[in-house]
Amino acid sequence: HYKSEFHWSRLKQQAEKSQIGVSEDKKLPRGYQVTKFKEGYAVVKGSFIISDKFQNEADAILHARSLGEKKQVERKKRFIPKQLEHVNRDGIDYRNNTDVKGKNYMDTFKFRGGEFGEWLTEKDRKVSMNYGYDALKDLAHVLNIKDESIAMDGKLAIAFGSRGKAGAAAHYEPDRNVINLTKMNGAGSLAHEWFHALDYNIAEKLGLNKGEPLTRASKTDLERVGLSSIVKLVDTMKYKGGNRMSWDSPYSNETDFYKNSQRFDQHNSKTDQGYWQSNVELAARAFACYITDKTSAKSDYLSGTSEVYVDIVQDNKTKETKVIQAIPVGRERLEINKAFDDLFNDLRAKKLI
Repeated sequence: HYKSEFHWSRLKQQAEKSQIGVSEDKKLPRGYQVTKFKEGYAVVKGSFIISDKFQNEADAILHARSLGEKKQVERKKRFIPKQLEHVNRDGIDYRNNTDVKGKNYMDTFKFRGGEFGEWLTEKDRKVSMNYGYDALKDLAHVLNIKDESIAMDGKLAIAFGSRGKAGAAAHYEPDRNVINLTKMNGAGSLAHEWFHALDYNIAEKLGLNKGEPLTRASKTDLERVGLSSIVKLVDTMKYKGGNRMSWDSPYSNETDFYKNSQRFDQHNSKTDQGYWQSNVELAARAFACYITDKTSAKSDYLSGTSEVYVDIVQDNKTKETKVIQAIPVGRERLEINKAFDDLFNDLRAKKLI
């Protein structure tokens, strides 16, 4: 009996929320109500009267709808990066024109483990593994590191289409230390996600802030372990000339890359506030651009989506349309690339990679 009452109560709530049986001329945006008082009609949201003194119900309903539409316009949209239509590569034939298997990943890169989604076809598996293998070999080659350093000396795992995350073409899971590429949608994002893995794994190797990446470590801690190159990288991404203070103010000294990433946060939604401008994401996007430049844009599966973080937005006040790029370009890109060169020279010299 209790279950039956609960079931009907839930149905009633759902019906009310969907406004089943309510005529079109009386339907309201979700969360809004129109209530009659002695003085007239009022628009109510939650337990608050947000507009009152309407002479008739129709005017109150129209006002509630206008408020709902305004809220919808103000709500941040979700930025969806454009995926690659074609995956091209021009480089060394590491596989001798043969298909690789999971064992090749373990033997060459020393991955801790690998995983496939059950829904991947045999063709998907073969194509993804071949592209992934070539891309990781390209990465090791341009960074001048050992193949086994790709898997962080056996600590990192890789998955193809088995650990999908809503809305993500690819992602890195710090708690499980695994990179997941979602079928061919992950093509072009491997360098980006690999840098996330490096960010967390090197920090752990140095004993810095357990569970936190290098790019979030304090300047004091980084200097203590002799890795000032990370400090320099972060400052170069965010401040012109790598100098966070100028004679004027720190705000006027911000790079276009950093300012545009802040604008991305203003116009696009993401789970965490400040996602696009965070050190972690700035570094991963900038690293993908660095790899595109190092490979002369000839390894699409590795970093082919590095340039897609471009959006067209409208200024709320002036209504002017602008194009914003949440990636480094021009002189800033050259300076950031130099900072990455210095970082990897540092990591190799200290045998951290």
